Amino acid sequence: MIPALLVGLVGGAAVVVGLSALVPAPPSIALVLERLHQPPSGTLAGSRRPGWLSRGLERFAGPRLSASTRRDLRLVGMSEADYLLRRVMWTAGAGLAAPGLSAIALALGLDPPVVISAGGAIALGALGAMVPPVVVRSGAKARRDDFTYALSGFLDLVAVEMAGGRGVDQALEAAAGTGQGWAFAELRRVLAQAQLRGEAPWDAFDRLGAELAIPQLRELGASVRLAGTDGARITASIGAKAKSLRNHAQSRMEAEAHAASELMSVALMVLLGGLVLFVGYPAAVSILSGF
Repeated sequence: MIPALLVGLVGGAAVVVGLSALVPAPPSIALVLERLHQPPSGTLAGSRRPGWLSRGLERFAGPRLSASTRRDLRLVGMSEADYLLRRVMWTAGAGLAAPGLSAIALALGLDPPVVISAGGAIALGALGAMVPPVVVRSGAKARRDDFTYALSGFLDLVAVEMAGGRGVDQALEAAAGTGQGWAFAELRRVLAQAQLRGEAPWDAFDRLGAELAIPQLRELGASVRLAGTDGARITASIGAKAKSLRNHAQSRMEAEAHAASELMSVALMVLLGGLVLFVGYPAAVSILSGF
């Protein structure tokens, strides 16, 4: 009985660790505020020279990465080599958990079937391979949300500059130079590149929106293109767009809060069911054994 309990505890701990990696806890407010002031997303985190395994994985599997995955990696600041290496490590580590549990069971005197060990290795390996994509995707979503928040403030600054009598180009440069954080650094970067290349700033915004998969930025490029080519007065429309971005962000946060509340109620129901089962099981066994 005790060896089976030990194996069950180890297996349960492995499942909890895997699920916690797939569904991470929401970040704290301090972490979100710190992330707003991190370096631009174009700077790769941990830009050490990749090893031979990372270079081989990047050469073999790098071209097979989807465009959306490349955009997400750019946002979180991770190279393709590091991403592929993490997937291999998670797959191998999780896949070896089932044989490890079988070895522990054999050492404790149990004899688990080989089919269970092989099936567990395949299932856990597939689960481990899903961890890096989920982490990268959630991190990229958080970065896009941060950019949307910063974009609403940027549009407010542009509207103020244009209301003061500045032209579109001057208002964009002044607003981008006022803000801080990686989002404003990206805006300053694309505006500087637009000047060096001799292209319009709205084309740079459209290109950056395509690179980061942020539709609001592409819509901003279309609005600025309207002002730059037709001379339309869009100060009021830019302010309205900034307000709509804030309202959209507020609605999304309220929806996430309601979803979290629903999840809490589900967790309470599971705990209540476990308590009822724990208390009622001995009584049920005693009653059934009496017949």
